[in-house]
Amino acid sequence: MVITEIFRNQGHADRYFAPPLAGDLLFAIEKHRMASVDGRIVVCRIGENVYAKRLVVENDVIRLLSENRRYLPIDVARKKIDVMGVVIGRIGDVRT
Repeated sequence: MVITEIFRNQGHADRYFAPPLAGDLLFAIEKHRMASVDGRIVVCRIGENVYAKRLVVENDVIRLLSENRRYLPIDVARKKIDVMGVVIGRIGDVRT
């Protein structure tokens, strides 16, 4: 497996209880099909914004879920989202 992208997650630390965390380096591989990323944490772009969130395919709508349930899902049409890669690992500080 070849890692094709490395991203720095610049989100807010309290948005996630599980990886990825703010400041982490995320390792992602290129996606092949939308169905292959269903349920996985992805790095994606919607307009000018880049997110690292869990992606769920629901018919013609893509739902992006934060690992922290305090944050509402983001729903977007398939044609408006660019999935840049599937997160396969991270490097970050050990948090207690």
